[in-house]
Amino acid sequence: MIIRRALEAYGYNIEFKLRPFNPSVLRRIQAFNARICNARGERHIFIDKNKCKWLIHNIYNLAFKEGTSIVNVPTVKQIKNDREAKFLEHPFDAASYLVEYFYPIK
Repeated sequence: MIIRRALEAYGYNIEFKLRPFNPSVLRRIQAFNARICNARGERHIFIDKNKCKWLIHNIYNLAFKEGTSIVNVPTVKQIKNDREAKFLEHPFDAASYLVEYFYPIK
């Protein structure tokens, strides 16, 4: 509602398409990976290295905690010690929500 009201204040009338739930992290990762390169070797997402530096950083640096399907995100202490750590997780979340919404794994 906050976003809708702010946009309306500037004269925008946008239709929001929201689901009643958020997909699991694992579903988003699977959908994203399948669009990057599927089992047939087809690529459907192309990322501009000059415009999407932090998304590429996420692709190369985000990983699961060993032996789990839980994403290993940096702690507050790690973020304080490493400036780039604060850019982990959120750029990938934003991209993977969109990919999973339009191209979910069936």
